[in-house]
Amino acid sequence: MHNLKKLNLLFFLSIVAFSQLKAQDTLRVMQYNLLNYGKDVYSCDQQTNNRDDKNGYLKILFGYYLPDIFTVNEMNGDEADVKYLLDHALNADGRNQYAQADFSGTYLINMLYYNTNKLALKWQGRLVLGSNERDANFYRLYYKSPDLADGADTVFINYVVVHLKAGSTTDDINTRATETKSIMTELEQMGWNGNVIFSGDCNLYNSDEQAFQNLIAPSDVSYSFYDPIGQEGNWHSNDTYALYHTQSTHSVSGCASGGGMDDRFDFILVQEDLLNNTNNLSYKEGSYKAIGQDGQHFNQSLIDGSNADYPADLVTALYNNSDHLPVTMQLVVDQTATGISDVADVGVRLLGNPVSGIIKLEVQSQLPQFGYQLFSISGNAVKSGVVYPSRGTTVSIPTGKLPAGIYLLKLKIANKAPVTFKVILQ
Repeated sequence: MHNLKKLNLLFFLSIVAFSQLKAQDTLRVMQYNLLNYGKDVYSCDQQTNNRDDKNGYLKILFGYYLPDIFTVNEMNGDEADVKYLLDHALNADGRNQYAQADFSGTYLINMLYYNTNKLALKWQGRLVLGSNERDANFYRLYYKSPDLADGADTVFINYVVVHLKAGSTTDDINTRATETKSIMTELEQMGWNGNVIFSGDCNLYNSDEQAFQNLIAPSDVSYSFYDPIGQEGNWHSNDTYALYHTQSTHSVSGCASGGGMDDRFDFILVQEDLLNNTNNLSYKEGSYKAIGQDGQHFNQSLIDGSNADYPADLVTALYNNSDHLPVTMQLVVDQTATGISDVADVGVRLLGNPVSGIIKLEVQSQLPQFGYQLFSISGNAVKSGVVYPSRGTTVSIPTGKLPAGIYLLKLKIANKAPVTFKVILQ
């Protein structure tokens, strides 16, 4: 028992030493309701809510906080407006690295923009939420590690972008609950329970709402979302949450909703693995912010009085652009430095492929104990463990009842870059 504990301690220390050698990158994330961008509706038109003016406000915002992933709500259901923001706000001021997801939707839509220097879009899908012309959009991105030719064995980032039903009536509350239940059902059907981020204007008044409970306490807890800042409670008109309120930047209604800063409608939620870095991606502690919110404008307009936490031109731009504040956080990526092959230069060889029932590795050199993770091709970790090899031996990893298909076996060996084998189970 003493020797086993000693081996476990040595393995832990070797992994710590190895992790310190791994390169890291930071991704900046922003979620923002743009308030009818390009859409003439209610009191918003090209006089009161001009899209060129809004692009100017956004450029001020991007000068302060430039996101790598930018998710938005309330864009006009016209692809020309989606591209107009891309060309005149994101790819502006000398920038040309941004791209958009494919256009989808009809009335007021969601959209995702991303920094192509760091990310690529692998897949996207759309779920129509009932009959109220609102969608949930699903996006799968992968991180462009410098050592990889494509995204097959790198870090995947799964996104759900939503704009839930507004209003405080019983019907509105029930509709939101139905919407989030449909979203969670869709996630389970897709098997998305790793590196998943949920963002959007949720129009929630408190964490007891069934819509929120569907997100944080689903029937299958492996799909649960978490509030990175742990601020669950009754957010509406409660000064306890003044630092986290995101709506409304205006005290008087017009194109923008009025009422002052008294609601936390805008969220970025994450699954548990992003809080404990089990899939090479993690939430950066303390990075979650509502930009422009100093906690001193409860039930007031954003421009009432002073704001010592943010530049004056930024506060004015946020006020003029929308009745919501943008919510931001940062993600830390553990960059992988690995290719996919059958033979690794660390002294391990995959024996036989396809395999049936047991993955066998031939250890060709003297190695310390090492860890392994087996991933489905969709990026979900399905098996992990620790190996204590000797030179010239064969290591067996049972696959259990895993279905046939393509998997990625990632080995983490102390003081060496991770290596990944493509494994075909039959």
